[in-house]
Amino acid sequence: MSLHKKLLMALIFAAGIPTWMQAQGKFEVNLGISTPGFYSLTDWDLASNDNDRLDWYAPSYYYNGPQEKQLTYFDQQSYKSTLYPSVSVEMSYNLAESGFFKRLSLVGMIGYHMVGFENYNPATRQSNKETAKRLDYLMGIRFRIIETKHFCMYTQFLGGKDFRNDCEYWTISNEFLRGGREEQADWQVTYLGFRVGFGKDANWGIMTELGYGYEYSISQILLFPGIRTGVSYKF
Repeated sequence: MSLHKKLLMALIFAAGIPTWMQAQGKFEVNLGISTPGFYSLTDWDLASNDNDRLDWYAPSYYYNGPQEKQLTYFDQQSYKSTLYPSVSVEMSYNLAESGFFKRLSLVGMIGYHMVGFENYNPATRQSNKETAKRLDYLMGIRFRIIETKHFCMYTQFLGGKDFRNDCEYWTISNEFLRGGREEQADWQVTYLGFRVGFGKDANWGIMTELGYGYEYSISQILLFPGIRTGVSYKF
């Protein structure tokens, strides 16, 4: 199944969840835009201040090889990339209105990521432009630290799996993030999330999340958080 079909099925599923859950209790769904995920921290083009810079990528085992074989991987693709903001849908379901689980919610997220990617062979001077695409499915738990009718502050942790198209960009990010392995799970930690509701019933609101992981992040320095913001509707 292509990535576009998986995205369509995910959106259909997300659209149907409110109807399915409405009779079971309170829930909230939000649509957000965020800084790129953890993969962006390995992006050499992003790390450089020169947008026209083309960086040569070689596998990790290149550096462990004999000195006389340095030119063996010279034909590996150099690249430049353009990272776009990520879009995502997040859904939460309050487990109980009283008791031990009063402040806990089940959370699900679907995230979509795109990176403009250009392969460049410095030997042949040929280039090939592609778009790297990734679709994420994550589930987890939310703890609502403070909650009133018009305001909520929370923290949460999500884990899941992603589906990617066939693009060299993901091979590069895997080499740094996962040692070339794709079977490991994705994760996202929301340090703090905020929702401010409007109107008499506070059904509509705006939300902001500060976190670190595969959905949104900014820097590896002291785990400085990325940001996700958007609109929210509460049932």
